[in-house]
Amino acid sequence: MWPLLHEGDMVFIHGNITKEDVKVGDVIIWRAVENELGFVIHRVVAVREKDFVTKGDANFTDDPPVTYDRIIGRAVTFKSGKLMHVPWLGSLT
Repeated sequence: MWPLLHEGDMVFIHGNITKEDVKVGDVIIWRAVENELGFVIHRVVAVREKDFVTKGDANFTDDPPVTYDRIIGRAVTFKSGKLMHVPWLGSLT
């Protein structure tokens, strides 16, 4: 997800989302391969009836379609090495 995210960045994820909550432009986290450990964090570039299409910001091609059941959540805030305000938690450094 470079240049938006860098190695070591902190990403907060909202995991209680419905299929209808996912919009083009959202950054979502999904299971890379069913029943295995491994996750992908990419931007939604298309919302289709049965699945979503994502792509890393620096990638030239789209990812394979992602079904809703593989989505872990949506990124709600992220910050690279700076003070970050998180509602209800305060500030993190």
